[in-house]
Amino acid sequence: MKILNLCYTLLYLLFANMLGGQLMTAQTRYEKKAINTNEGIKKDNIKYIWHSGTALLKTGLKLKGSFKYQETKTGVPKIIVKDEQLKEEKIVDLPMFERLDLQGAERVLNAKDGQTHFVWIEEYNDILRVVRNGGIKVYDNSRIVSEKYKYITGYTLLAHKNDKEKLSVLKQVKDLEDLMRDRPYFMQSAHANGKIKSKDLRVVMYLVDLYNDPNPMETLQWENAQIRLKNGQLLEGKAVIQPLDLRNEFNTDNYAYVHFHDGKDFRLLRNDEISQLTVGTHSYLQGFYSLTDKQFFGIPWSYNGKNYLIATQIVNAKSYFFTNRNSAAKIG
Repeated sequence: MKILNLCYTLLYLLFANMLGGQLMTAQTRYEKKAINTNEGIKKDNIKYIWHSGTALLKTGLKLKGSFKYQETKTGVPKIIVKDEQLKEEKIVDLPMFERLDLQGAERVLNAKDGQTHFVWIEEYNDILRVVRNGGIKVYDNSRIVSEKYKYITGYTLLAHKNDKEKLSVLKQVKDLEDLMRDRPYFMQSAHANGKIKSKDLRVVMYLVDLYNDPNPMETLQWENAQIRLKNGQLLEGKAVIQPLDLRNEFNTDNYAYVHFHDGKDFRLLRNDEISQLTVGTHSYLQGFYSLTDKQFFGIPWSYNGKNYLIATQIVNAKSYFFTNRNSAAKIG
């Protein structure tokens, strides 16, 4: 038993020494960042709780046990650590952590593994919460794992496409433009739905999720479509017709749009590009609503000797970005 206690004591001293080696440097760097930009400092009244998990320090030391975030008056946040082996609490400056993986997650993050991951981002000089992984990686400066809270002041959402690129701050949909330049559909779609200047971060995250999704039709469930373009090209895949906007609230131009997926990627088609359109079991013709100068696609219908075009959906809400993606998506 004495030998075992001696081993624990030596391990504890080694742990403390390894932490102390970088403590002053890490603290100084973090304070400089905080004073200059006021980023990374949370002043919200949030009651942080313990979470089990693992951590990797910049010293290379790996920790396993329970972790609790702690604000400080100095501006340098701390993590209280209950190490699984040491059975004692240790307070570690946040800038000492390279990675932190904790059990529990906010539902809005859709964490598939039930964990919240934090990583040190050198460019931002802070540890950031991983919000999305994939072609576009998204982070935020929240410390929340599963704690309850009313708001977060100074909330910042950041993204990049690979670790070598600079982080982009995401304040509105338009901020995704450079990140999605290789796939034009997403920004074209935002323009077509009047969302390009939206500051609603749910819209931003919807587009990121769609961009990152390797099998989007499994969740969108668009209908089979056959489209003949005016240049003679025949397209076959999945599609949905953008609803007619009679009030010019969500689509301020006068084009009618078809959102198309060829099995590999998305494409936005305008009515002036299309000569024939079949979606699902219906063939559509182009129509014009003169009161608001709107082009639209409708199903032919005859009544009392007169011919009409029936628009199958008229938009009356900002439904495009908030439709449940597990059911047939309606774009509006």
